[in-house]
Amino acid sequence: MMRTSLALASLLCSIFLSTAARSEGLGWHFVQTGSTQLTAAQAMVVSPSLVVIFDRVLGDPLQINGHQAWGAVWNTDANNVTAIDLVTDTFCASGGFLSNGTMVSVGGNPVEVEDGQVDPAPDKDGLVGLRIWEPCGHPAGLNCTLFENPDTHSLAEKRWYPTSLRIFDGSLMIIGGIKENTTFFNDKERSASSFEFFPQKDGGVPRPSEFLDRSLPANLFPRSFALPDGKIFMVANNQTITYDIEEQTETILPDIPNGVRVTNPYDGTATLLPLSPPDYIPEVLVCGGTNTTDQLTNDDVYTLSSQDPASDQCSRIVLTPEGIKKGWEVDFMPEARVMPEMILMPNGKVLIINGGGTGYAAVKQVRDPVGQSNADHPVLTPVLYDYSAPLGSRFDREGLPTTDIARMYHSSVSLLPGGNIFIAGSNPGNGVHFNDKFPSEFRVEYLNPPYMTVARPSMSNVPEKVAYNDKFTVDIEIPEGLNTSIQVSLMDLGFSSHAFHSSSRLVFLEFTLSEDKKTLKMTAPPNNRVYPPGPAWLYITVDDVTSNGAQIMNVAVWLPGTMVHLLTFAALAFAAFASVTATPARRAMAVAEQRQVPVSFARAGKPDAETKLDLRIALRQKDMEALEKALYDVSTPDSSLYGQHLSLEEVTTYATPSEESVNTVTQWLQGNGVTDITLSGPFDDWISFRVSVSKADELLDTNFENFVHIESGERLVRTLQYSIPQDLLPHIDLVHPTTAFVRPLAKQPVMSVPIPGSANLTERALGAPDDCNGLVTPACLQSLYGIPATPATQSSNMIGVSGFVNQFAQNEDLRNFLGSLRPDMSPDTTFTVQSIDGGVNTQGPGLAGLEANLDVQYTLGLATDVPTVFITVGNQSSDGAGGFLDLIDTLNAESAPPQVLTTSYSFDEGDLGSALDNRICNAYMTLGARGVSLLFSSGDGGVSGGQPQSCTSFIPTFPGGCPFITSVGGTQGVDEIAADFSTGGFSGVFSRPSYQDDTVSAYLSALGSTDSGLFNASGRGFPDVAAQGVNIEIKSGSRTARVAGTSASSPIFASVIALINDRLVAAGKPVLGFLNPFLYANPQAFFDIASGSNPGCGTDGFPASSGWDPVTGLGTPNFAVLLTAAGL
Repeated sequence: MMRTSLALASLLCSIFLSTAARSEGLGWHFVQTGSTQLTAAQAMVVSPSLVVIFDRVLGDPLQINGHQAWGAVWNTDANNVTAIDLVTDTFCASGGFLSNGTMVSVGGNPVEVEDGQVDPAPDKDGLVGLRIWEPCGHPAGLNCTLFENPDTHSLAEKRWYPTSLRIFDGSLMIIGGIKENTTFFNDKERSASSFEFFPQKDGGVPRPSEFLDRSLPANLFPRSFALPDGKIFMVANNQTITYDIEEQTETILPDIPNGVRVTNPYDGTATLLPLSPPDYIPEVLVCGGTNTTDQLTNDDVYTLSSQDPASDQCSRIVLTPEGIKKGWEVDFMPEARVMPEMILMPNGKVLIINGGGTGYAAVKQVRDPVGQSNADHPVLTPVLYDYSAPLGSRFDREGLPTTDIARMYHSSVSLLPGGNIFIAGSNPGNGVHFNDKFPSEFRVEYLNPPYMTVARPSMSNVPEKVAYNDKFTVDIEIPEGLNTSIQVSLMDLGFSSHAFHSSSRLVFLEFTLSEDKKTLKMTAPPNNRVYPPGPAWLYITVDDVTSNGAQIMNVAVWLPGTMVHLLTFAALAFAAFASVTATPARRAMAVAEQRQVPVSFARAGKPDAETKLDLRIALRQKDMEALEKALYDVSTPDSSLYGQHLSLEEVTTYATPSEESVNTVTQWLQGNGVTDITLSGPFDDWISFRVSVSKADELLDTNFENFVHIESGERLVRTLQYSIPQDLLPHIDLVHPTTAFVRPLAKQPVMSVPIPGSANLTERALGAPDDCNGLVTPACLQSLYGIPATPATQSSNMIGVSGFVNQFAQNEDLRNFLGSLRPDMSPDTTFTVQSIDGGVNTQGPGLAGLEANLDVQYTLGLATDVPTVFITVGNQSSDGAGGFLDLIDTLNAESAPPQVLTTSYSFDEGDLGSALDNRICNAYMTLGARGVSLLFSSGDGGVSGGQPQSCTSFIPTFPGGCPFITSVGGTQGVDEIAADFSTGGFSGVFSRPSYQDDTVSAYLSALGSTDSGLFNASGRGFPDVAAQGVNIEIKSGSRTARVAGTSASSPIFASVIALINDRLVAAGKPVLGFLNPFLYANPQAFFDIASGSNPGCGTDGFPASSGWDPVTGLGTPNFAVLLTAAGL
């Protein structure tokens, strides 16, 4: 048996998806993006971002473990492909979901190799193949597994070209196929004219089918549907039946009119139209194919031509006694099609796409193949079918685009959770060929409906499981400009293979909309026959604008009999896996990190051996040195690449770990009995796992202990040293949390006593309000720094505000602040909220957060009308660094993060350890390369950082010392001097970057030997800049407060950058992005602060001086000069 190994192929392309106003939408449009490196002849959506695709063993370029891959996972977020190492040949197989969410691939073909090729799967016959894709939460598919053991688990009968269908008990019904290769047609000797089930019924004995015998020779991939009464409707050739699974009887229904035949090799397509409450009356639509006679044998194939016209007929039948008696209703498509496919859209319309205008399915059998294709005249423009419109007016192709890629035989298509259409494949030939009119096609396209580029409805709080006939509530947001014409659809997206989407299904749900239009109360399908038990996607459509789909992992529950079978199979599968997993030999270990007990913590005994630890391994990223060079290329003003920020896809090529690292570390964990493994992070660069303390001690050759924070009493489970195998050192940066000691609670801004005003106002402060010297308001800052009050105009330019530890930004306090201190602005100006790790932004007069209020009031109050998002990160009660990690990982995964981010929290550099400092700093580098300006308050402890004044050396803060962020110190007074709490100094982890080498060297030369030995003179100097940080007026809890701290300085400076970005975007220029090379190249753009110091550790600290200094950096901003320096 085998479990898959997954290999990432670095084929990344960008896709444009915007959320512009509805009137600015792009309409229907194709986007070409990336390569599958194999023919996607079969496709099935298995998660919000993953599509499993299968081909055949015949020379595709995608490789894994030294041989061709014929299965893969396509990631719709990253637009890349990940190979699957299969055992048997999946050529012309089928598949579907079981009730528990497991995807099963069934059938296939013996491996066929051409002369001179090596068989990668000898003696592994795909005809009885049974492949199990287990549900997996990882967005890139790594650690998702595909179980396959042909020796113990297989079909009862050989099946090539079968159909599979999920039925009312949650199992798969497997229908028809052929037992061995054929020239073109099926025949009596070869036909698998039977049904079987997985998990097995009837003791594993297939049920014979007279219908499948009658419908020869063109009956492969019979079009089959589970009806809401539990029976199965089937179309093969031009014949139809219903099959009663429980009674095992076939009922013959009317033939498709006019001799039109629709199953392979005469491929048309079919779909079950949407089922609507209360009656859920089933209707089936069958389109395309051919009316060529079926009175032929394989000896007659030479009489067929690639130029024989396909059929343009669509036939529709209502599957009630009255509808069956009435028979088929005939309509006609705008053009004929063979091998088309139909996709149910969430609004109930049917998209008909792909195929040719003449010929047949299969490869190189007709008398005049086009290259190797039996078909010709590709139909390149899709068409929509409106099942609710009157006969004669149901087809519409207005606004639908035309592709330049022919999708002929062996192509696939699927609706995606995002609401757009995945299109891939096409290979009407044997092997890989590129010189024919219809070559092997590896390019991926998305067909984007008009709603992909407008503001869309959204859902939240969607349940993972829903019981039949249950009522459940979903929160919704409906964009302005849409009314409340709503449809709610529950969908199975189906398995695409050979012009048919097996198990595809749409059930409209009954619902009521709340009076405030914020919630929908829905009623689940009434029973397991209307919607067979299993996974589903929920969509909301408002005025034909459709939301993203929300995944429901299970509708209803397994029936008892089925559940027993599934559990039995799973037990056998995992037992087989365990039997081939040897106990690993002990490897040579190397110490990864070690430290002493931090001064603010004390040992508190050994935790219980079974206490669970959530650990994560930082995998070594592929080429961060090259990414750093790219960052400086796009961020240094005199570079030819200045401003050409990298895309998410481009940084992914640098930041993704190698396949070897992923596999090697995963195998080490699995070999040591660790099974709860998840690959995570924006670049699949973290492996998360849960183990007991005893297992962690064994795995890392360490001793986890309880530690207590002396002041707060908070407890952590940590270790002072851990090791990893020596051979894993090139693959692992660190394991976290191990030696990082971070108190989970962050500092809040200091409530300040007013500072006496300066005796004189400087020239630049003339015209400022009289009380600016003792009380700082937006008007003071506008006057001091020349910040304009004119509104921003670019909605795409955003500023983000980080929020941690249950700091809630209050809307009412913001309204009071603006009304009092920015009366020229609308009092309704507000911010959006983004939640990470379950973060909330609870409202209430007793819940005001000083830090959160300060940050949002001085971003919205200074960066006038710049869209602001408050990013609230859930409380990291056991890992104070976890929020920092998850925040930056989330932003790195976003296609359009805010262009400016301000954060008013920091750690002492030694809290995290150098490995974690470097890892987080590299994540900031990655975001900076994409054009994001990251600003952090430098800290409020002077040179003591967060340590007591008894410290014996200066304490730099993190991330202040990271060279890829902009650290902001504090000043005070109108005639500005350094705020004495402004932390600054020199990193003990990061070396001095070249952009500050000259100015820092000049400062150190002037400093001489003062405090020599108390700091790392070769380290990165910080802060970089400064802004006001004392006597800052805010509104909090319906009262006026004055606060102090660099917590105020960072949002003030960030607002300046956001306003400059607004003007740059308006002028068609790129935003500033990573700031520091630009800032240090333009020292004239700052008001130099030359007075004050930042005492600590029993010293006077560093003195402020002319030019850069480690208290106020380059100084405070001069908006007009910065704007000029930016080229405006």
